[in-house]
Amino acid sequence: VRRIDEWNVIRHRVPDLGMVFARNNGPATKANTHVTPQERHVLDAIDGKRDVHAIIALTSMSTFDVCKTLNRFVDRGLAKNLSLH
Repeated sequence: VRRIDEWNVIRHRVPDLGMVFARNNGPATKANTHVTPQERHVLDAIDGKRDVHAIIALTSMSTFDVCKTLNRFVDRGLAKNLSLH
């Protein structure tokens, strides 16, 4: 049940796996040093060109875990969704 609730929140930021994310450059990027190994794997895959499908394939993580991590990065100011701009 909790995962379903989380998906509802995540889908507002990542409604389409074809979306492209980029890292933010600025003060918030200092928080990069405070990421888990799993988050680091996703962060390293974000290049402003790869879509979510490609990040999932590159990291070999589940769709849920990648989308959850991307959502967290947007919340923390570490990444932005280029598809919305």
